[in-house]
Amino acid sequence: MPFYCFSLEDLLSSPIFEKPSSTGRTWELREPDEEKVSLFMRQLDLPEILARLLSFRASSVEEARTFLSPTLKKSLPDPSVLQGMDEAVARVEKAILEKEEILIWGDYDVDGITSTVLLLRFFSSIGISASFHVPTRAQGYGATQDTLHSVWKDEAPPRLVLMVDCGVTAHETLEELRSRGADVVVLDHHAPEDTIPQAHAIVDPYLPGNPEELKQCCAAGVVFLFLVGLNRALRSSFPSYQEPDLRLLLDLVALGTVCDVMPLVELNRAYVAQGLKVINGRTNLGIRELARVACLRAEISVHHIAFSFGPRLNAPGRLDNAEPSVRLLLSQTGQEAASWAVELDRLNRERQELEVRVVEKAQQLAQAQRERPFLVISGDNWAAGVLGIVAGRLREQFYKPCCVISFDDEGNGRGSGRSVPGMDLGSIIHQAKAEGLVVNGGGHALAAGFSLQRARLEDLESFLQKSAQEKDFRSPPLVIEGTLSLSGATIGMVHLLKQLGPFGAGNPTPQFLFQNVSIEHTQRVGKDHLACVLTQGDGVRVFSVLFRSTGTVLERVLSAKRGSYDIVGVLNANLWRGKFAPQIHITDVMER
Repeated sequence: MPFYCFSLEDLLSSPIFEKPSSTGRTWELREPDEEKVSLFMRQLDLPEILARLLSFRASSVEEARTFLSPTLKKSLPDPSVLQGMDEAVARVEKAILEKEEILIWGDYDVDGITSTVLLLRFFSSIGISASFHVPTRAQGYGATQDTLHSVWKDEAPPRLVLMVDCGVTAHETLEELRSRGADVVVLDHHAPEDTIPQAHAIVDPYLPGNPEELKQCCAAGVVFLFLVGLNRALRSSFPSYQEPDLRLLLDLVALGTVCDVMPLVELNRAYVAQGLKVINGRTNLGIRELARVACLRAEISVHHIAFSFGPRLNAPGRLDNAEPSVRLLLSQTGQEAASWAVELDRLNRERQELEVRVVEKAQQLAQAQRERPFLVISGDNWAAGVLGIVAGRLREQFYKPCCVISFDDEGNGRGSGRSVPGMDLGSIIHQAKAEGLVVNGGGHALAAGFSLQRARLEDLESFLQKSAQEKDFRSPPLVIEGTLSLSGATIGMVHLLKQLGPFGAGNPTPQFLFQNVSIEHTQRVGKDHLACVLTQGDGVRVFSVLFRSTGTVLERVLSAKRGSYDIVGVLNANLWRGKFAPQIHITDVMER
């Protein structure tokens, strides 16, 4: 196997550590525990490269074995370990027994959509009819009173409301629903405020007393646990109960987990690994047609979920109403699914056009703030649905927490923020709400949303700058897990590395160093990508690509084709004219 890894002494004296890369980043090569590597090779019968990479991901043989074969049998906890789960299950079981009206109230992002569809598909499989509501972008995130009043007005709400991916901070809405005779069961995963709203049952991993590791679950993951508990209760209560196969719902859990950028470790890893099997079985007509419009013919991976499925499923909710995404995933015929998939693809192109316009303006404003610890970018009448994407782009470009806000003509603002490790943005927005700086808001450590009035923008900006001023947001080093020659960049190696997947947040794809390579050819492809052909002394040629590179320093360095380079990148396979070939996704470059 043409794999080799330098010793620490060799690397410290190597030119790659004497200067930053072309992008200004430092490179850091991880050193494995050689005893652990040898143990994994012997006990698990692994080749050396796989044992080395696995040593960074597992601390014991048993943990390594589970990592290589993630299953729900090993990873799924008893649902009852979550506070409120038994009460939630009992209330829904009662509603099923007494044939009560059930409403599922979701959210407009992929996690909210898939959580909603999980419940709808489960209820349908056992012959129970339920309705659903996902808010429009104008109504705002989650369980707002605007939504409550616009949907039910003076009518009585359904007897049982299941809130998914929202509700844990919706004090006023839950109180009004309760006063109007509805029982509310919340299945959420967002951080609560200091006080918990009143509901029949609230299931949220962030509530006190819950296992710490379950905080990594998205709402779809929490809903699946709920369905395991409900399925168990129904099986016990009804001897003739025809039990549905919950494993067939894991495609939805995988979509929610990946698109909500949850770490792919422990339970989430099992969710996604098993969910990908369902996705690639093409049993869900909506997912099958979504793959078709995205021109995905090969095996679906986490990358495809994040960058092909996610943007299309998110597009309707970003522009107006997420209902088309729900309808797609509920499709009963190929024709119905194809129609919704085409619509989602069209809406995604519309979203991309809006995004480009906002990104250009926001980047200009961000340049003027580049010395500030927290970027706060605002504009008038920007498309609210792309604010989070733009904030994410700016966060990546400047490696600082960033909020992007759009105000309408009446001074009402909607904001979306993205943060970096070390700054809990969800908690900061909760503090801002407590101080009256925002009207509403919440989120996770790395992402949050909020609403505010234009008159409070300056105060909010001062608050955010102060919260970040003592922190040092340095771009982390680029972690390299090994060194490969180009002759080692083979399809066989790609298949070997695949055993460490699924890759994503919490389990990044291994980055390899390719030393002393030359650039034989460069060419712009697509809208803003650069394709290259890399060569080394032995004459091997490998195709590579640099995404979103137009106008960047990396494009200028590689296009110059001066001498030789050290290149860091990810090895994968590219399908071209029916054949797979190795391909390197370039991450960073250093001129020798």
